[in-house]
Amino acid sequence: MEFELIPVLDQIKALYNLPLAKRFDHYLFLLQGESKQDMILPIAGFNPLAKQIAKDKLQRLISLGAEEIANETIKIINAKNLLSKEHNVKVAINLIDDIEGAWSHYFATNYKSNFDITSLLKRNFCTPCFWTSEDLNEDIIRIRIQNYLFRYIHAVQEGSLKTLSDFVKQEVFVASFMRDSKVKLLQSELDRINAFYIQHQNSKNYDLLLNFFYGDLASESLSLSGYGLPANAGFIFAQYMSTQKKQSQLYLR
Repeated sequence: MEFELIPVLDQIKALYNLPLAKRFDHYLFLLQGESKQDMILPIAGFNPLAKQIAKDKLQRLISLGAEEIANETIKIINAKNLLSKEHNVKVAINLIDDIEGAWSHYFATNYKSNFDITSLLKRNFCTPCFWTSEDLNEDIIRIRIQNYLFRYIHAVQEGSLKTLSDFVKQEVFVASFMRDSKVKLLQSELDRINAFYIQHQNSKNYDLLLNFFYGDLASESLSLSGYGLPANAGFIFAQYMSTQKKQSQLYLR
């Protein structure tokens, strides 16, 4: 299996230059073609009725050479030969408007794009996502692309995620390839997160899963239950665990 970049940013820029009344029909044509029976171009994250802020952020991605960075990253990961299946995975950068786009809350869409990719997997699509609220640069783009490709590889190898344990194992797998990951929590906080993980590792509760990875402020913004966890706790915990081979029996048991 190899990843293959599908350039879409210039097509979306052309879409945004159309009169607003013509955009949605053209967007559907790009997304589903003439048959309109299934997705043929993985651009579902884009808002076809985007306002100026999304246009500006799209131009920022283009100016930074986001697709060129993605193509370079894809070549490096393809060379690792981590998958043996004989089909290609089409990779398309998506921009989600979480500032002025309807139903595009940052934490909700981030959670879905990281942990709920079954429908994309069936279609051999991988869609690294960026948000209009982000301050983008080349490093963020490169790391983001890597994260999404390694999550896709894990999904192919292990199947869909169900429990907190599945979610954490995915992120440990991803973090193990990210050399520049840095843990930013005290050991006492990591121990507290680990105790929470051990207690709830078999949970499938959406509120708990989202809270574990994004923290109480994220849960509060979605009117969900909080569990006293700091921002990005699960991701930081996974980064830590990816470096702790000797302690692997204590954590993630």
